[in-house]
Amino acid sequence: MRRVVLGGSFLLAGAVLWTVLPVPALFRSAPRGNGRAETIGNSAGTASLTTATTALFPFADAYFALRSAWFAEVFANARASLATTAPPADGAIVAEVDVHSEPFTNGPAFAKLPDSLLERRSSIEHHAVEARALFEVPGVAPEKLVLFFAFSSFTDAMGDPGERESSFCFDASSVGENASCAPSIEGGLGPGEFLTHDAWKGGGLAQPTDVWQRHRLIRDGDVYAILDELWHDCDKPGHARVELSSGMIAARPTSQGSLVLLRRFYKGQSFPAIARGIVRSRTKSYYERLAEKVRELAPKWEPDDAVKSWAEETRRAL
Repeated sequence: MRRVVLGGSFLLAGAVLWTVLPVPALFRSAPRGNGRAETIGNSAGTASLTTATTALFPFADAYFALRSAWFAEVFANARASLATTAPPADGAIVAEVDVHSEPFTNGPAFAKLPDSLLERRSSIEHHAVEARALFEVPGVAPEKLVLFFAFSSFTDAMGDPGERESSFCFDASSVGENASCAPSIEGGLGPGEFLTHDAWKGGGLAQPTDVWQRHRLIRDGDVYAILDELWHDCDKPGHARVELSSGMIAARPTSQGSLVLLRRFYKGQSFPAIARGIVRSRTKSYYERLAEKVRELAPKWEPDDAVKSWAEETRRAL
C-alpha cells in the first residue's frame, strides 16, 4: 500500500535541512539544548547496556545488534519517564536537538567488539543527529495517535522539499511487491510489526535515499509506542547511504488527550562540522512545526480498513 511515511520525514529532517539554506546561514551558530533533556526523555548516554539487553529487532551484524539493544534500553527508560512526566505548561512544544561529535552508544558490551566494528561504530555515529520533542495533543487517545503518526499522510501538508514514494506492509511475504529492492525477513514479522519502504528523490543539494524501516507497536501500561529502526538500505548508485535511523513515537493519556514523546537518531548524508549549529536549529524548528500539524490533523483522522484490521489483531496480541 502506498503512503507517505513519517519515518521518511524524520530522515529528511536529519539529513537535508541544512542543504536548503543559503550559505551564510551555515556560519551562524545555534544554542545547544536548554538543559531540559531529562524533562522530555533521557538523552543519549543514559543506557547501561549489557549483553543481556534484548535488541529491538534481530540483527545478525554484531554492531547493529548491540546498537539495537542500546536503543531498546534508551527508549524503555524514556517510556518510563513519560509515564510520570507532566505536559508542558500552557500548551508549549518542547523540542531539543543534538549533533553528536563522537559515538553516543555506550556500555560494557561495546568494548568487546573487534576493532573493525569499533571503527565502523565511530564512523557511523559521528555527526549523528538526535532529536527529542514533547507536546500534548488534545482530543486524541494514545493508541489512535501513534497510529496516526505511522499510517496517515499528514506530512504532505508540511511542504517538505523533494518527492517521496512510500509504502508499508504487514506481511513479510509481500515485501517484494512493487519494490525496487527487498530486504530479507527471516522468520517473518513478529506481533505488532510492520515494514515501511521509503524512496526519497532528493532536493536541493541532497542526494536521494531508498531505505526500509522495521517497526513495532507496543504497550507499556497506559503508554502506547511505535519503535522503528533502519532495516535495509537499498544502496543504489547516486543515492546517499543511510547508516543509522531509529526512533520512538510514544503517547500516554492525559485529562485533555495525549502527551506525546518523540525520539529519533539519524545519520545519512554527511554535512560539514561548521553546519552543526544550523542543523540543530532547523531540525528543532521542524519538530515544532510537526507538533503543530499533528494537533491540527490528528483529531480529524480515521484509519482505513487495513490499518484497523492490523491494529485489532495487534491489540489482541499485546
